Amino acid sequence: MNEVGYMDPMERARMLFEQALEHHGRQRLEAAEKLYRQALELIPDRISLLVNLSAVLIAQGRAEEALEYCQRALELEPGHPDASEHLAACRQAALEPAARLQLLERQLSQRPRDAGLLNNRGVLLHELGRHADALASFGLALGIEADNPGILTNRARTWEVMGEPTRAMEDYRHALQLDPDHEPAGVGFINAAIEAEFVPPAADPGYEALLATALERPWARPQSIAPLAQAYLGVASNDPARQVDLPVALLCNAVVTDPRLEQGLVRLRTSLLQQALAQPAPQPAASYSEVLHCALAMQCFLNEYVYAEPQGERDTMEELASRVSRALAGGEAVPASWLAAVACYVPLHTIGSADRLLGKDWPPHLHRLIQQQVAEPWAEQELRGTIPAITPIRDSVSVEVRKQYEQNPYPRWSKLPRDTVRTDLPAFLASRLAAPLPHKLPTASRGGIEALNAGCGTGQHPIDMVQRIEGLELLAVDLSLSSLAYAKRMAQALGTQGIEFAQADILELGSVGRSFDLIESTGVLHHLADPAQGLSVLAGLLREGGLMRLALYSERARQSVVAARQYIAERGYQPVAEDIRRLRGELAAFGLSDPRGEVAKFTDFYSMSECRDLLFHVQEHRFTLPGIQALLDRFSLEFAGFELGAREVAGFRRQHPQPEALRDLAAWDAHERQRPELFSGMYVFWVRKRQSPAGSR
Repeated sequence: MNEVGYMDPMERARMLFEQALEHHGRQRLEAAEKLYRQALELIPDRISLLVNLSAVLIAQGRAEEALEYCQRALELEPGHPDASEHLAACRQAALEPAARLQLLERQLSQRPRDAGLLNNRGVLLHELGRHADALASFGLALGIEADNPGILTNRARTWEVMGEPTRAMEDYRHALQLDPDHEPAGVGFINAAIEAEFVPPAADPGYEALLATALERPWARPQSIAPLAQAYLGVASNDPARQVDLPVALLCNAVVTDPRLEQGLVRLRTSLLQQALAQPAPQPAASYSEVLHCALAMQCFLNEYVYAEPQGERDTMEELASRVSRALAGGEAVPASWLAAVACYVPLHTIGSADRLLGKDWPPHLHRLIQQQVAEPWAEQELRGTIPAITPIRDSVSVEVRKQYEQNPYPRWSKLPRDTVRTDLPAFLASRLAAPLPHKLPTASRGGIEALNAGCGTGQHPIDMVQRIEGLELLAVDLSLSSLAYAKRMAQALGTQGIEFAQADILELGSVGRSFDLIESTGVLHHLADPAQGLSVLAGLLREGGLMRLALYSERARQSVVAARQYIAERGYQPVAEDIRRLRGELAAFGLSDPRGEVAKFTDFYSMSECRDLLFHVQEHRFTLPGIQALLDRFSLEFAGFELGAREVAGFRRQHPQPEALRDLAAWDAHERQRPELFSGMYVFWVRKRQSPAGSR
């Protein structure tokens, strides 16, 4: 591949085309599309490229985009059979599902053993809600092409909708055995496993390998995979055949949220520190211990060094850090174990002569650590100066909150799912909400959907939204420059376009002179002195008919936090690292049966800044659903639905079977009284701004 740049355009295009064909044949549609487009830039009028790109787009449900390439191919060669067939498919896609099904049936009457047509019929039947018929059609297709991972993946999706996660995972795993790089099957498998909380009862090397791959690629947000990985490591801890891949993948990509595993990691850190002190010179080859040590150091950076430190251990580390600094300053070789040991307690960019670590030919595990702890933080420092402030920050609580958030960018995260395909806003919402919206969605203005993320933090949400929603033009604001710099670096690293980052106070956003079709503000309003004032500002920025995603703390779900804060007040703890480490140990020791110890159930408990946010925040309000309803009514906002997993929604519907109940906060309040832990994360929900009687905008 390194020689591609030296090829003439025709030869390079041919090579790209062959690579695209390989991906296309294995149903790796995203990869195939990218390569076809690269080849087409070199040879814009090559019919085979136009036809194949249109086929890939049609297979992804993007017939409107495919239409352009079909028409270009037919202009170059009128009557081209494949281009004509694809053009017909594009036009067919514009028909109602029932009419499309009739066309497919006519085609199948002429080609009854066409696996592609049978698969397409299965997909359409699935779309129509005829799931048993869809399974039958997929079964016929697999009888003809048993080794087609795309058909297996489609059948797995139908099994999921029918409430058969075990069968779905079997099909996904079969597809991945046929093609380990088949992203749709990987994404489907891990999401099905997360939803079902599936962990095998005994060691399963295939499952372990899939978890490790899911964390590294990733197939879902690594933090959502972490509970499965932690549970599996408990099941397989004594398996002598276990490989290192899963522990390393977990430590490098997600914050560990298992107390017993954390205790083991603290002991391991102490042991590895002692081993490092005893190692006088670099080793010729990396050992398993060295790879694991670097992974542990990356974990400690992700959780912001929240682990308890036995007495005297920091003094030992500081002595080693001084030794590392002297060696770097003198141009001496530094053992990897020394660097990993220091990086388990402080970020490497904080030690003397850290700049000497860059530009060296380190082994992969050490390069990854140095990138995380030196190159990336310094890149963020440079980016701070590129982020404009578009409002003043004057409110006293906003000033205090900003101070708290500037200490470290958080939450720290490393990856987002890379398989994401942009969809229109209706399709995006259909994947998030349990019930369809009973009204028209906001129309795009000036060719795009203008969106605001108010309180974007380190960028996970805005970057994910832009990657998923077609035509989104997003302004992402936050109080914290540290968090914004992290977010901007991640957006650049992921190649994400369409986000404007700026520093701002929500309470001052009314002065920017803009309005939006879509607003997201999750986990922000409850930290304002007056949440209603913040919601008033956001509602004023939202266009009529526009949508807003909010997330607020539940009074019922956070009683353990209230109990823990009472304990903090009694003990006189302050929001500093030493007190937080000591406090975490004491709260965890109470156990989950004690309200104070229940805070260990929160993911936020397992990293320094998030634990400070959880237990020491300078401002926190908690809400009830009747209170939220009153707020929405006050600002002409209509509740559109919660974001919840399928099992939670199914539990609600067993008690409230009426479809309209899904959008009834009184019904949800009754349900929460029976399940007070239901919204332990937050109430995450969507609202719509009511249109005035005079009409729509």
